[in-house]
Amino acid sequence: MPKKIFSLIILMLSGSVAIAETDTTGLDCMIEPYMTAELSSPVSGILQEVLVDRGDRIKKGQVVARLNSEVEQAQVDLTRARAELMSDIKATEARHDLKERMEKRLGELLKKNMVAFSEHDEAQTEEIVAHYQFMNAKEEKHIAQLEHQRAEKILKQRSIVSPLTGVVVKRLKAPGEYVEETPLLKVAQIDPLNVEIIAPISMYGKITRGMQVYVLPEQPLGGKFLAKVVIIDSVVDAASATFGVRLELPNPEHKILPGLRCSIEFSDTH
Repeated sequence: MPKKIFSLIILMLSGSVAIAETDTTGLDCMIEPYMTAELSSPVSGILQEVLVDRGDRIKKGQVVARLNSEVEQAQVDLTRARAELMSDIKATEARHDLKERMEKRLGELLKKNMVAFSEHDEAQTEEIVAHYQFMNAKEEKHIAQLEHQRAEKILKQRSIVSPLTGVVVKRLKAPGEYVEETPLLKVAQIDPLNVEIIAPISMYGKITRGMQVYVLPEQPLGGKFLAKVVIIDSVVDAASATFGVRLELPNPEHKILPGLRCSIEFSDTH
């Protein structure tokens, strides 16, 4: 129990209505991960492999598990082949070029009255049809490219990616299991860390955002680490006459372990 809260209890039991001066040292705190997440798959399927285990460090964007994706990979290969086909475009382009040259030649002959108007009109119509066939071939290729992109995105959903940089806390599934909405892994971001404090109401207003505070973890870690106040609760707990404060504690080398109890000491420079 924090020293200040203990002192308040003694004062209340003694019938005194005065509030003693707050002791700003020795407040208890708890070191916690900055963020935790339970990773699940956006699609159902058989889990093919889990690439990490409990205690492993992971990076944001890293693939940590995969579902069986043979069918999806085959679809990607098929749509890629269709998207890369150029034969229809080249054939329709060549036909269009031919019809365009024929229409121009007949147009010149028509000016000299060497061909009938109907013959030139037919050639002109064929050139227009060939043009739209060429346009259609290009549109079909574009659609094939979009289908390939869609197939790649479906395949990508078979890989589970970490949304944060941190460590694996727990592994919940093994290869071969059927996966639906249940989590596969639990991960935690531990740089920075959150430090949660329950402070007595007498300290309200004395703690401000941005204030520098020393965090003293319990043994065997020990030491003194500088943190910053980032959150001050705006609602007081009436039953205990306390309010919550959160500190942000840098932990770039992962030396400080979340889950440790600690105490705080205010910096002389705050």
